[in-house]
This record gives sequence, C-alpha cells and structure tokens, in this order.
Amino acid sequence: MQSSPDTEREIFPYVTENELRLELVEQAKKMALGENRDHPWKDNTSLFLLLSRLIFFD
Repeated sequence: MQSSPDTEREIFPYVTENELRLELVEQAKKMALGENRDHPWKDNTSLFLLLSRLIFFD
C-alpha cells in the first residue's frame, strides 16, 4: 500500500528539510532496490530523491 502526500503531511507535519538525513534516504533506496532491482529510484542519487520529495511537497 502506498501512502499519499496528504498522509505523509498528516504524520510528519513539523518535519523540515534540516531534519532529514541523506543516509536514511540511501537506506530507503537500498530497501526499495532489494524488493525490485528495476525500481525507478535505481538511477537517482540520494540527494535527487530527497530534493524531489521536498519540491513535491512545497
């Protein structure tokens, strides 16, 4: 089950980009690739993934 942006905002309403850690993004990427070697994240850097989510939520 995938969450929607509204769900993420509801759960983490006060999290700012200063509190996000790139190593956690890298860990999430590794987990996603462990489930699916052709996951859409495979060719993206951790920084790109983090920034793309911040832009998406603004």
